[in-house]
Amino acid sequence: MSAQRLSLAPLTVRPASEFSLKILTDIYNRARIDYIIPMPMSVRRMEEYLRFYDVDLSRSAVAEAGGELLGVGMLGVRPDRTWITRLGVIPAKRRRGVGRALMRHFIRESRNLGVSRIILEVIKGNVAAHRLFHRYDFREQRELLILRRPPIMPRFDAPAYEAELLYGEAVFALLEKRTTTPSWLDDLPSLRKVGGMHALRVTLRNGGCGWIAFHLQPYQLSRLVIEVEEGDNEAVTRALLHSLHTRYPRHDTKLENLPADSHYRQSLEAVGYFVAFTRIEMVKWLSYA
Repeated sequence: MSAQRLSLAPLTVRPASEFSLKILTDIYNRARIDYIIPMPMSVRRMEEYLRFYDVDLSRSAVAEAGGELLGVGMLGVRPDRTWITRLGVIPAKRRRGVGRALMRHFIRESRNLGVSRIILEVIKGNVAAHRLFHRYDFREQRELLILRRPPIMPRFDAPAYEAELLYGEAVFALLEKRTTTPSWLDDLPSLRKVGGMHALRVTLRNGGCGWIAFHLQPYQLSRLVIEVEEGDNEAVTRALLHSLHTRYPRHDTKLENLPADSHYRQSLEAVGYFVAFTRIEMVKWLSYA
């Protein structure tokens, strides 16, 4: 199809539920191929993503013109909030209003649900997307870090401690008491759907204590949540990380969406974690007056 014919064809937005997961995955991968962090997906991974994050395909969308698929976006739905995710436009089809049409669709769907706010995340440095979200009155909430740690034995000291491994509902009982503000990815509904969540709880000799929850896979630890309950923050965090990486020395570790101003960040970086990239969490508050 020529560029002239495409420009004359009306742009329409259709529910993503009208398309197979294979087609949705293909559009998404094609749209993200030139992104700073492409994050390609398989059909199986897409299916898991939709389930983990409460994505409603009937409210998610595919943009098309003249029978050609141009872009895709997903809408997660939870009580009183929605989440725009996996938004992308195929590179050759950009600057034709596709992203704006998808954004208008998601805002309209969110209003129909009566939620108070819409949340999204944009990779820091994606200037075009950041500008698009500002256009629709999304404002920055905070920066979220994605940290990695290679699979190496701990080479750092930690205060004397005792550790207990927890799993099942005992993990979620801890997560329900967390004092930090989760993102959509590490919110309790997401972690419950993932499965395989474990936790280590440590107690120092001086009475300090805390816990670290994590998703255990054969070669990777992910979805880390840290909580110091009593005592010195640095000492307890160091003991938690020592306990985790002594128990699983051969696991690669990925910690997503740690707030940039987190008081755990310094301790994490001191034991080998590094920032892979940064996301910006943005929110649009809806008014119904």
